[in-house]
Amino acid sequence: MNVLILTKRFPPLEYRAISQVAYDQALALLEKGVRVTVITQSDSDHDAIENNQGIWIHRVATPNYKASSWEIEPLVWGPNYLHYICTRISLTQFDVIHAHGIDFALALQSLAEFFPIPILAQFHVCFRARADIGEAHFHLELAHYYQYYIAQRSAKVIAVSQADKRHLGHFLNCPDKVIVVPNGLNSERYRHAHEGRYNARGRYKLNDQFVVLWGGRVGDFMKGPDIVGRALAILTKGKSKAVLLVAVVQNEPRDSLAQLFANLSEEARNRTLVLFPSDKEELLQLYAAADVFIMPSRYEPFGLMALEAMACGTPVIVSPKDGLDELIDDGQTGLKIQWGSVDEAAESLASKVQLLMDNREYGKFLAGNAAAAICRFDSGVMADKLLQVYQDVC
Repeated sequence: MNVLILTKRFPPLEYRAISQVAYDQALALLEKGVRVTVITQSDSDHDAIENNQGIWIHRVATPNYKASSWEIEPLVWGPNYLHYICTRISLTQFDVIHAHGIDFALALQSLAEFFPIPILAQFHVCFRARADIGEAHFHLELAHYYQYYIAQRSAKVIAVSQADKRHLGHFLNCPDKVIVVPNGLNSERYRHAHEGRYNARGRYKLNDQFVVLWGGRVGDFMKGPDIVGRALAILTKGKSKAVLLVAVVQNEPRDSLAQLFANLSEEARNRTLVLFPSDKEELLQLYAAADVFIMPSRYEPFGLMALEAMACGTPVIVSPKDGLDELIDDGQTGLKIQWGSVDEAAESLASKVQLLMDNREYGKFLAGNAAAAICRFDSGVMADKLLQVYQDVC
């Protein structure tokens, strides 16, 4: 099997679920004997080709024009990708093209028109579903249309959860095309993260405080920054020693914390530590340092950071929304908050955190169950599922 993977970053230079999943998939497929070639962005004005652990990586040079937002990038990069592929790549050698996200939208339309190679489109979010939660974003409509036209041209659409399968099938008008291959991770990378717990806590001067970790694209309304802020304000009203660590990933601007801080009390602000992990290893240290990881998202296609926390032996508290609802067995592998208004969700989140503060053994019970349960998300298992999909469309 010879597979061409299209992804924006490879390997991920910053924490970005799409890039991380594409990278882990490529390595796992390589171990299964698949020949893997990747087309991705270059960080310079020169094209480049390299071999990384047996994977051929083609880096396409940066256009002279810089896009004003990530939704505009497919318009800017499309001609570069298409020109590179048509002049530098022999497409007839590949059995399947596996594209991640919307970055190659315009190039894929042209490739589907002229080359009889099956295309698999893996979407890590449904933009129409994201808009339905009330998130105000000017370009979500444009991103939705990228997804729609990619889906029409693809042999199969890969969703990362059953919930997103329903969203994508409905909004992209292709229910018969959508299949589910959940995100996977290389569990060996996380297995010993908890061993660095005390060093990590010492590094951030956390002492004997109860550490609540929240992270990701913290400026996104869908991630629930207002819920997190109000929950910590509730927790710090009394004599609670709870501390909130905020791990900001994907080079988010510092003003992205505005929603969070607008909902924090003065005492809660004093107990909030904002960190910008420079790489994945530093993020693993934060998982290890935490007593609980929270993800009270309004919409979450999968919940990769929650899965990573579970792999690191950290108990998790999540919302009962979409992919998170499938990821967690409430009361066994993690806790789910009661959903309702912002205040109701915040009060539930605060009570769940307090429960783990009062009963550390229960947190260990949840973490132990989670560590045993995540084997179904191992990257090798996911690679087998992908291989079956590839064979079905070829």
